[in-house]
Amino acid sequence: MSFSSYQEDREFELYSGPASFGYKTSNLEDFIAATIINKWLCKHIVELLEVKLLEHYELLRLHPATEHSEVEYGINPEKVYLLTELRLSYNTIWVSLNLTIDIMVFVFSGSLVAALTTGAFVEFIRRFKF
Repeated sequence: MSFSSYQEDREFELYSGPASFGYKTSNLEDFIAATIINKWLCKHIVELLEVKLLEHYELLRLHPATEHSEVEYGINPEKVYLLTELRLSYNTIWVSLNLTIDIMVFVFSGSLVAALTTGAFVEFIRRFKF
């Protein structure tokens, strides 16, 4: 929760009603960032979302069926704090992978320029969207 626009003279209520809390979709692929690596790993990521985020962490929850789909997935407002931890884990994995590749390139080539170029290329691949 952000308190950046908090004003002491206003009353605020915590909203806990059944209305929309973020994005809802019938397709878990909609929750996957559109990068090239994620496109290649899409089936595995959807499986991970089902097992980890829906069943284990309960970050996603199922919403009742609508006329457009059998089921809709949406964020569980009681578990939103987990997004920060998941983002930190994701970034840690990429930084570790990039650093490992950079060190290997530097050790084998002895060139700092090659290591930095490889690091930039890995970062480009991570951020490239299709």
